[in-house]
Amino acid sequence: MDTTRQAIVRLLEVQPGRSRGEVAAYLGIDALTASRELRKLVRGGTLTMSGSRRGAKYSLARPQEGAGDAQTGQDVPPYQPAA
Repeated sequence: MDTTRQAIVRLLEVQPGRSRGEVAAYLGIDALTASRELRKLVRGGTLTMSGSRRGAKYSLARPQEGAGDAQTGQDVPPYQPAA
């Protein structure tokens, strides 16, 4: 996973419900980069987006117990937040 995406995931682990602008400001990246990376993470199932457009907030997706990984077909362990 790209280091920018990893940083976004780490941020949203401890501060869920952040907007694109908040993510960009916290990580020191431009809004276009934040939008592109957030979109990739949502499409990949790592993040969820609530709201739309400027009011959108991003959080980590929490897969259901025993949910499979659509890309590999392997079982994915339940979500465990970082300590």
